[in-house]
Amino acid sequence: MTALIFDMDGVLVDSEPLHYEACRRVVEPFGVDLSVKEFTALWLGHSRGLREGLKRHKVPLSLEEARRRKHAFFVELARKQLTVRPGVRALLRATEHLPRAVATSSGWEMIDTILGLTGLRENFSVIVSGLDLLRGKPAPDIFLEAARCLGVPPETCIVFEDARPGLLAAKAAGMRCVVVPTQFTRHQDFSPADLVVNRLDDPQVLAFINQDSGQP
Repeated sequence: MTALIFDMDGVLVDSEPLHYEACRRVVEPFGVDLSVKEFTALWLGHSRGLREGLKRHKVPLSLEEARRRKHAFFVELARKQLTVRPGVRALLRATEHLPRAVATSSGWEMIDTILGLTGLRENFSVIVSGLDLLRGKPAPDIFLEAARCLGVPPETCIVFEDARPGLLAAKAAGMRCVVVPTQFTRHQDFSPADLVVNRLDDPQVLAFINQDSGQP
């Protein structure tokens, strides 16, 4: 049976603008003007992006303190602005019969916040945080761990991603990948993807899943 593995930020929820603003607020007091370009290239889609950003700009904060501040800023923004991406709830309703997991580079505090505010948590039997693994995307570890927790072979999984590091991680894991670009990632090279769509209720998505799982 086909299993579905979803990235969280940018795929399930439109959270990337909020992550950018939260990160910008963390480093701004230290004279860092974080650009969208740098955020997309270095921070976005990487489980250790915040660590690398602090190191690059020599920000005198511990990683734990930076995460605490970023989370506080994010929650403040998310309570007013966080939305589920178009088509997500429709696709989740249509695939209730399939094993499903979330595999995200975010930490558990962020996972609990986002899935709690949106009510999406009940749709997934497995959740994996990249911060619990030695290697983040584009290494395949996070998706292989999700498949292991679901109890399915990697080759039966379809991954839903919005950024190239996640796409490369899915391919390295031997999985198929559907990409749903965002305003932050639409310029990236998604040529290795099996399907690229603008929203998850595009009829091509369900057709791809059903074809892969032998459904009519």
